[in-house]
Amino acid sequence: MNLKVVANQYGADLLLTVRNETSHDWPEIAAIIPCLNPGKHRKEGLPAAPPTSAFLDKAQERTWYLGPHGLEPLIARDIHFNCSFRDAIDRESMDGKFVFSNKWPTWTGDAEGGLLLRESLDQTWVAGIAWEDYISLQGHNPWTCMHQSVRVGPLRRNDSRQVSGKIYLFEGRKEDCLAKFRKDFG
Repeated sequence: MNLKVVANQYGADLLLTVRNETSHDWPEIAAIIPCLNPGKHRKEGLPAAPPTSAFLDKAQERTWYLGPHGLEPLIARDIHFNCSFRDAIDRESMDGKFVFSNKWPTWTGDAEGGLLLRESLDQTWVAGIAWEDYISLQGHNPWTCMHQSVRVGPLRRNDSRQVSGKIYLFEGRKEDCLAKFRKDFG
């Protein structure tokens, strides 16, 4: 994998390049799940990043995903799958359950776009992540992070694929971020 990040006035442009160097082809729902934490992150063995308390969302009240009715609150740790791939995802489950379902249950409401965002405590800034191609949106793990699984499949052995994304960080509201997302990704 290679991730190219270029800063811009609203955050950063992302270009992920993935090459399948395994001995098998990857299915259409193959994905990579990066973590974005605009509040605080601590990884064992590494020093803690200074907290940005304005973007912590322990009460789970300021994190949003793009659902069928526009921006909808991301409740608890539930996964919202991309509606375009729901049939393929359901075929991989066992009666609607996955190995991760106890920790990250599947929400019945699917995602309609690859945008996951959080407003600052005073609602004057927004931070978010968006990818042009995704499988799911999920967040609120122990570090109040946000996860969007970037779809990298289908990918044949020895082939590569590029996926564009954005990190948003700018002064504005969640509706402003949605407008930028729609302009950036159509």
